Amino acid sequence: MPKFPCTVLLPLLCSLFAACASTWSPPRDPAANRVRAEVAEFLARIPPDIAREGPRAWRRHLLDDKAFFMATYGALHLRSGEHALRFVDEIAPKITQMELTLRDVRIEPLAEDLAAVSAGYAEQATLADGGTERFAGWFTGVAVKTRDGWRLQHAHWSDPIDAPGHEPRPW
Repeated sequence: MPKFPCTVLLPLLCSLFAACASTWSPPRDPAANRVRAEVAEFLARIPPDIAREGPRAWRRHLLDDKAFFMATYGALHLRSGEHALRFVDEIAPKITQMELTLRDVRIEPLAEDLAAVSAGYAEQATLADGGTERFAGWFTGVAVKTRDGWRLQHAHWSDPIDAPGHEPRPW
């Protein structure tokens, strides 16, 4: 039997087996990666802005539009961007300092100008009357790219019902 087929077939078969055994991963989508990076940068700016400016910083991060809404505690609390801005202006004088921490941030691009976002959160507000409010839970939302940059168009904040000190209340 000639040696030629074995010397050609053996390396070919080894290469074929190696290729089949390797893990396949989908090609990287540059547009999705760009959206992820932009939205990650947007979300990373929110906590330091909140720490520096208190609740008024939300004015730059929420979509000032009728499409905006926010739900929490199982109810719709903010019906529009205008309603959200009024709410921010109403609570801002009652809070002297705020801290927000986001963890386990997830960003799923839906289009070049739209992404689903979620993260674990912990928030602490120091009130003007000397009290403190703490919340922790999970945030989900939709970020939309506007001419002014990324903004949250939809937001939902939830925290465990059985958390110590949890007092569900309407805003």
